[in-house]
Amino acid sequence: MTVGNPPREHHFVTQSWIKRFVDADGQLYSYDHDSGEVKFRSSKKIMNIRDLYTQDPGGADDTTIETRDLQKVDDDGAKVMSALLAGDLSDAAKARLAEFLSVQIMRDPQRLFDYSRGAQRFLSRLFVEAFTAADFADFQTYFGELVSEDEYDHLMGLGPKQAALEIARIQLRLEVDNWMAELPFTDLIREPEGREKLRDVLLTLEWTLITATPYSFVLGDQGILFDPGQLRRGLRAPLDSSTALILSPPGNAPSSGIGKRAARPYEPSAMNYESAARSRRWVVGAKSALDVVKSQVNGEPLPSREPPAIPS
Repeated sequence: MTVGNPPREHHFVTQSWIKRFVDADGQLYSYDHDSGEVKFRSSKKIMNIRDLYTQDPGGADDTTIETRDLQKVDDDGAKVMSALLAGDLSDAAKARLAEFLSVQIMRDPQRLFDYSRGAQRFLSRLFVEAFTAADFADFQTYFGELVSEDEYDHLMGLGPKQAALEIARIQLRLEVDNWMAELPFTDLIREPEGREKLRDVLLTLEWTLITATPYSFVLGDQGILFDPGQLRRGLRAPLDSSTALILSPPGNAPSSGIGKRAARPYEPSAMNYESAARSRRWVVGAKSALDVVKSQVNGEPLPSREPPAIPS
């Protein structure tokens, strides 16, 4: 149980990242879809959800993921982002930022809340495909690199009956309070294997920093922009009001370090529209830029820790 007065409003986009989008007057402006207003707001009040990373809020009330584990991730991410923006485009900076991005992708609230049901469907399909495939090569046509040959062999060694029991046990563990699978996310933060797989995918891509005039880019509450399930096709991430990162499929092997170029005339507005369109509630940036893109916010609500309603 967490002692003292633990933080309750947990940011899924870090405050240090949000603060990089202040306007020329030093104020942080944000668009809030709920109110429809563009106005000054503190970074403490936006892009957060109450008890998002608290394990068992009504019981153990453990907030150490937020106060210890994610705090370290956030501090490291802020340092490497500052170094990159100051001109460090090395392979070391790329690897450190890839580590931060991998956690940032997985900490998105919708991804956390969807994990349980998605994992259950995945496990059911895993069982069916494993025991109907002719061999591992045939199995790979369905699952690609998601399951290793050793894991496939282990499943085969269990046999259909025992494998079904093991998968059922895992699925039962995913039925947790408030429809939130705590364990996989804590493992992603506390154990390196999960985030290393995601980081390694990011490092297969071509990294390019693009620069524009100050106060050009906005940041939406999705933070990192990509199509779910299509991460190998690349992603985009505004880093501050004048700089954005683009990861794209390489022609051959990815270049060493991080490339840099001036943004093409259409790129800031295109990325701003995407940031706004993918956002659920908040977009931050220069007031003039927010006035332009606020109509693009799609208005889908942020997820809640409340379980879904059961149809009558």
